[in-house]
Amino acid sequence: HLNRLNGEGYVLSNAICMHEEDYGLLTKHTDWRQFVRSNGHRGVDHKRSRRLVVSFIATVGNYEYGFFWYFYLDGTIQMEVKLTGIINTSGILKTQTELRYATLIAEGLEAQIHQHHFVARLDMCVDGINNTCLLYTSPSPRDS
Repeated sequence: HLNRLNGEGYVLSNAICMHEEDYGLLTKHTDWRQFVRSNGHRGVDHKRSRRLVVSFIATVGNYEYGFFWYFYLDGTIQMEVKLTGIINTSGILKTQTELRYATLIAEGLEAQIHQHHFVARLDMCVDGINNTCLLYTSPSPRDS
């Protein structure tokens, strides 16, 4: 749900969330041979890591599944699924004490034992079969 400028709410269907996050230190290098910089550090170079997050939440039955795709600067792709919801229960006879596929959570009430499996198939042919890869090598200052 989102809200308009007047505070009235509305539903934005089939939406995803995209944002960028800081992901800590990407690289750090100290070159002791370089001069002392104005900030007092001797040839220290570092870069922060960032990642693009694409996520959405799907409500399926009594569960909410949060799907989070992470795209990193080094080309790594990671997927994370977060699950929340209300426990799925069923009634049983009060005299029933041995349960094979459930856990007794109260007298006359069981919660089924089950698992959640997620499978993703990635089609890396995003731009068709004519994808290209470019390699550029910088000349060394000694080469010029």
